Amino acid sequence: VAFDKTGTLTVGHPTLISMYSNSKENDTQESVSLLMLAASLQAGSEHPLAKAVADAASLKGLHLKTVHDLQALAGKGVVGVVDGQKLYFGSTRLMSELKVNLSKFKEEALLQEQAGHTISWLAQARALDNFAPKLLGIFAFGDTIKVSSRKAIESLSKVDIKTVLISGDNQGSVANVSSQLGVSDYYAQVLPDEKASIVMQLKQGG
Repeated sequence: VAFDKTGTLTVGHPTLISMYSNSKENDTQESVSLLMLAASLQAGSEHPLAKAVADAASLKGLHLKTVHDLQALAGKGVVGVVDGQKLYFGSTRLMSELKVNLSKFKEEALLQEQAGHTISWLAQARALDNFAPKLLGIFAFGDTIKVSSRKAIESLSKVDIKTVLISGDNQGSVANVSSQLGVSDYYAQVLPDEKASIVMQLKQGG
């Protein structure tokens, strides 16, 4: 039996746990500015992580900017222009494709992933840098595992039914949830159009 993670095994209402900017502190002016940019970029989005960013910005009473040229990157994130800045907000996979150097916050990201948190990165592309995206900061989100999920996985395990978690989330977060629930196997960083093919492969493999 294959499961998705967010909203299926977890409650599906993530909250912003932590942010890391150049100052590496959550409440500096720089971090507040990054939160404003991320919230502005995703204003109106129904995605659970976008809602978490919006909630955090609302709690701080931030005034959001208008976003232009917004484009959703399926399963990876979004790109748009806020306050004259071209911004990318999304997964590690997206940053890798954009060849963004993530080494500055590699340790922080690893710790958050090991704690089961979802990581999103904010990068900026400027003419000054020949529009090569540069990292601005990272956002860590936490979600809660449903009590019913534990019972369902336990029941399936008792009758020797294999369970598989297929998620677009990072390796660390998916591994953490799988471990907590006792899921047989998992696939992380899977794009929406890749999930069907994985399910088909699992069916063919019995």
